[in-house]
Amino acid sequence: MKMSREVAVGLIFFAILGVLGFFTVYLSDIHFGRGQYLTVDFGQVKGLKQGDNVMVLGLKSGKVKTIALNPNGKGVRVTLWLKEPVTLTEDYDLLVSDATLLGGKQIDIDPGTPGKKPVDTSVPLPGRSTPELAKALSSVIDDNREPLHSAIRDLSQITSDIRQAKGLLGALIYDEAMKESVAQTLRNVTKATDEIANGRGTLGKLVYDDDLYQKVDQAAGNVAAVTADIRAGKGVVGRLFTDEQLSSDLRDSVANVREVTGGLARGEGTAGKFLKDDTLYENLSAFAKNGNAVLEGVNKGEGTLGKLVKDPALYDNANQIVADVRTIVADVKNGEGSLGKLLRRDDLYNEVARVFQQIRGAVQDAREAAPITTFTAALFAIF
Repeated sequence: MKMSREVAVGLIFFAILGVLGFFTVYLSDIHFGRGQYLTVDFGQVKGLKQGDNVMVLGLKSGKVKTIALNPNGKGVRVTLWLKEPVTLTEDYDLLVSDATLLGGKQIDIDPGTPGKKPVDTSVPLPGRSTPELAKALSSVIDDNREPLHSAIRDLSQITSDIRQAKGLLGALIYDEAMKESVAQTLRNVTKATDEIANGRGTLGKLVYDDDLYQKVDQAAGNVAAVTADIRAGKGVVGRLFTDEQLSSDLRDSVANVREVTGGLARGEGTAGKFLKDDTLYENLSAFAKNGNAVLEGVNKGEGTLGKLVKDPALYDNANQIVADVRTIVADVKNGEGSLGKLLRRDDLYNEVARVFQQIRGAVQDAREAAPITTFTAALFAIF
């Protein structure tokens, strides 16, 4: 059975109507008994319209269904529809906010902290509105009018100074010499970077010379090895960081040095008195003056030492005495004279030694005979 043209057109027409109806329901969030309704009282809604979005924690979750004046005469009552039920706790927040910077409104819902006491959503809930941007800016300006005026005056002064080439920025803009100096600095920087890029100079070699890099790397390795040895307690420095006894001895030494220097500062001890005692300093100064006086007298030929230094006759006599002593010593060495013979002739030395032995024997005999003589004298004294 063939379908007539009129039937085909009708079917296509109804199909199109069905598709349009489906998308209308989908895009318009038309619902049929599902979701949750909330009634919220606001002081003012500031341009909120029916159909504006309701956001739960930043997610689009519903629409504004109705907006009307509150029956009690205070503010505006708004009915919200949510796709899915939301549990609100005692620290919830319902806020009319800006949807975008370009305009539009929406309602943001913060359900509150989970676990806290839930609230009854079957009764009207209080909400709040964010201040309008223009009014907020106006309020900020009114509250800070004098600081803003002062800032504007300062900015005007700064721009005036810049135009008059005052300050660094003004000099950079209007002072030709400063411009040339900055330009020369930039040229020098460019030249330096070119030198580095070409591997010239220390920094350029450090960047491009592998041998120099290896040496620097080796030096860094040596430093790392030294620090590792220090951490391991090796060497004097390492022991100083890790050996408690050595550290204690060092602290004691420092304390002793501090005590000694403190004593010096207080004038204690010989060195301290030398530094602090004016009497000792005056005595030393007087001694130095006396020494200078003696030296001046010697230079003038005064006194025995002065005459010895300055008087040629006394010098000749002293020289003659030294010559005579030298002659006597020579005669003694040659065995001349009694002393020379005594030192150089063995027979005379032996004779003298024999005489001393006889004298020693006589003294010894006298010591032994002394007790007998004393006893005999006592015996005859009795009779």
